[in-house]
Order: sequence, then C-alpha cells, then structure tokens
Amino acid sequence: MAFRCWQVGLHIQHERIVIVAVQRERVGWALRRWWSIPLPDSAAERGIIIRSDDMVNALRSWRRELPLQHQVALAFPASRTLQKTIPRPAMTLRERDSTQWVASNMAKRMEMDAAALCFDYAPDESPREYRVTVAQQREVVALQQVAQKLNLRAVAITPDASTLHYFLPFLPEPEQGVAWRDADAWLWATRNRWGATGFTQAATLNELHSHVQQPLTLCSAQPATQPHLDPWSLIVKRQPPLPPDSDAFAVAIALALGVHAW
Repeated sequence: MAFRCWQVGLHIQHERIVIVAVQRERVGWALRRWWSIPLPDSAAERGIIIRSDDMVNALRSWRRELPLQHQVALAFPASRTLQKTIPRPAMTLRERDSTQWVASNMAKRMEMDAAALCFDYAPDESPREYRVTVAQQREVVALQQVAQKLNLRAVAITPDASTLHYFLPFLPEPEQGVAWRDADAWLWATRNRWGATGFTQAATLNELHSHVQQPLTLCSAQPATQPHLDPWSLIVKRQPPLPPDSDAFAVAIALALGVHAW
C-alpha cells in the first residue's frame, strides 16, 4: 500500500499555498503533482488561518485531485511557536505523567491555561532538560479543522523550519545546517535546533551564519557562490515540469518526503 499512496506536503505562505505530492517507487521518489494556489487576503496571515471557510473554499478544487490513498503533512509557522528548555522532573515518570508535568510547567511559566497551549517535547542535549515547543492551541486547531472539512488524511502538523531537518543527511558535511529564504524571514535547521529569523536580524546568509553560529547550506536550485542544496534533486522522477519559482517549494518538499507512508 505504501507504493500506492500519495505523500503530500502543504505549506501556507503569505499570499498562496504551495503543495507537492510524491509517491514512492522502486527507483525512488516520483513527483505526482505540484500546486500553487492563490489565497484571498481574508483566509490567512503569515501562515495562520484567519477564516477557515475561505481557506476551505480556496482548496476545494485541489482536494478533488487527490486520490483516495493519500497522506498530508501540514506546515505550521515556526514564527508562531516558542521554544524553551525546562529541567526534567526529579523522578522518572511514565509518558502520560511526563506529558502532564510538562504541560503544567509550561502553563505556569507562560501564565496561561494549559488547555490554551499545544506543545511537543523531547530530550535536550543536556540529559537533565527537556526541549519544549509551544504554540497556541486555537491556531493549531484552526489548521486541523480545515483538514477535517476537506476530508484530508492529515498525519502531521510540523513547524515549517523544523521540516528542513529532512535535508540534513544529504549535506556534504554533517556539521552543517540548512537555510531557506521566505518572503520576510529565514527558516533554518541544524542538528539540534531550528527557527525563523527575520531579515532585520540577518539580512544575508552570511549574517544568518553569524546569528546561528553554525555553517548553513542554502536550499535553492539557483546557482550560488555559497554551498546549496536543490530540494527537487531528491525526487528521482520529476515530471510534470517543475514550477518556475521552484525554490518556493522547499518546505512542501520536505513535508512530503518526510511523511511516513502506510
């Protein structure tokens, strides 16, 4: 069944949605379709859904092009997340109890009701800490509701910068990270970190190097003086022809390739 399933990455950008669908074949990944769908101003702002009905209407025709066997991974704006490290509890807890403990800890730190937060956590580099990513529950739920209204088989909602981790194994040097240029910010990921950095903090890739304090490879198909990785090159069979603005699809590609097929 895995070979029949379309794996889809959906990335909401400033004025449009870009989507990539791939399928696993014996020779590797094959491109099935790509889409660039304009968004009405009322639908979303900086990747966050404002009016779900407008978003659903914008995607309704696209939804009819998907086969029954599909899985969709959706991007969530890294700029709308907060990353924190917190000390682990003094005693070993079961997973459910650990989750409740992290939720309570973060709610106190942010002075918010735990029910208003959506979070994920993982062990940090330090064995005594957790690395926690937090978003507002209502913003995540809005994305989930759009997927439900469109009857999508949504399997993941991932911060857009975090999806760039998928490209790290394809870099020539393991200590490098990756960066991608959005309309008004850099998205970047290294082995242990990821984030969004506005152009006011780092106008160029060299300045982003200094900000992140780690070498970065640019996600781009365009020739560049800096090291670069073309995300489309990871797809073995690339038909139909690629979009003219192919660099805009980097996050969608990472999402699609990173979906775990059935």
